[in-house]
Amino acid sequence: VHPRGGVIVDFSLAPALPGLLSGAAATDAPLVIGTTGYDESQRAAIADYARRRPVVLAANFSVGVPALAAVLEQLAGLLPPGFQAEQVETHHRHKKDRPSGTARLLAAAWERARGVGTGPAPTHSLRVGGVVGEHAWTVADDEETLVVLHRAHSRAAFLRGLPPAVRFAAARPAGLYSLRDVLAAGAGGSG
Repeated sequence: VHPRGGVIVDFSLAPALPGLLSGAAATDAPLVIGTTGYDESQRAAIADYARRRPVVLAANFSVGVPALAAVLEQLAGLLPPGFQAEQVETHHRHKKDRPSGTARLLAAAWERARGVGTGPAPTHSLRVGGVVGEHAWTVADDEETLVVLHRAHSRAAFLRGLPPAVRFAAARPAGLYSLRDVLAAGAGGSG
């Protein structure tokens, strides 16, 4: 367990990052960050902090999203080059970012596994009604189609990975980790 016993959890806004890092450094605390929308310089600042303390950074703390990313990576690696992928992400009408941080994470997983130069999978964003969150992927060529879907039924889904992420951050050495790292370590229980 971390010597000071505290882990800071942040779900604020990207502009709050300097204060977060300053306060966390003052207490020598590990971080669990669920904020999205960071630019490259902010991501570099988080990576710099992670050289000295553990940081779990995730765009989404549902346990199904890292599993979906793993499935997409598998599909990207297995399917012949003629297969194309597109993503439709749907959220409630009040959601500000478009595409969502989760949609960007999933698109990056596909592109990484598909190979350099393939370009990102097109992402379409819908902001309608009270939809909590849905990410649908269609992968097809001229002969076959696969559809993969993650749907959050309630906002509670976004908190399932938080307790294991806090336990993970408290027990790990310095480094930048993902929720997938947390789940792979067997810390995936929600209690």
